[in-house]
Amino acid sequence: MKSKKVLIFSLTFTVIAVFTVINLAGIFSEKKPLSFFGKIEQFQLIDHENNKFSLSDLEGSIWVVDFIFTSCPGPCPLMTSKMRKLQNHYSKEPDVKFLSISIDPENDTPEVLQDYAKKFSADLSQWTFLTGQREAIVSLAQNSFKLAAGGEDPNLHTTKFVLVDQSSQIRGYYDSQSEGFFEKIDIDINTLLK
Repeated sequence: MKSKKVLIFSLTFTVIAVFTVINLAGIFSEKKPLSFFGKIEQFQLIDHENNKFSLSDLEGSIWVVDFIFTSCPGPCPLMTSKMRKLQNHYSKEPDVKFLSISIDPENDTPEVLQDYAKKFSADLSQWTFLTGQREAIVSLAQNSFKLAAGGEDPNLHTTKFVLVDQSSQIRGYYDSQSEGFFEKIDIDINTLLK
């Protein structure tokens, strides 16, 4: 009789423990909604084909943005490789776009950007490389994206990628040099796609 009570107690305790673990797992696995970090203001730059490019060209799209320059001896080639990996991952998602904006417009002409894009096997139907007036680029980076971007020294720039939603709202910043970069940005892009 005593062993039956111990067995019933053990089973009851086990069932309670299992339900507690399941409930806690549900709490911790719930994805927090993405934050809003501000809206991108209207801009006009020049793309790798020497065409005007503005915010309206991205209307209704999710976009991932980085700021680079083609002669960068440091992180830019790594950032561009990571952007290519993201583009390859989302190649079948026409609503996901990629932008790389040069912070060295004096040297990064449309032709130079096109050569750089080819070097990294960028699909230029989904990934746009932009240049333009230095003041416009610095203003865009600092005022809309809230990032450091060069000024007079193109070496001063961020390694962050920025995720922008279909309404041109910034929804996330991701350090491309950090561990777990792909997993974090992939989860958030998929959240926006849903």
